[in-house]
Amino acid sequence: MEATTTAAGGERPRRGHELELKIDSLAQGGRGIARTGTGFVIFVAGGLPGDRVRARIGKSKKSHAEATAVELLEAGAERIPDTCT
Repeated sequence: MEATTTAAGGERPRRGHELELKIDSLAQGGRGIARTGTGFVIFVAGGLPGDRVRARIGKSKKSHAEATAVELLEAGAERIPDTCT
């Protein structure tokens, strides 16, 4: 996982930081699960497995963080285009 903005010294990301993340799987409730290089878990709203996204941290807790996908950098293989027009 590459970070566009990271916390110094491997600390957990703080509110407002933006990270480039690869979504590994889905959590209960439909949020994507990503991990930083140190294994810190980030739940990403709007991310699907296989996606590479730029996400902005909203809440950061001791055990995990919550983020929102602000840009889809690379779509996962299972993502299908919207059919609504």
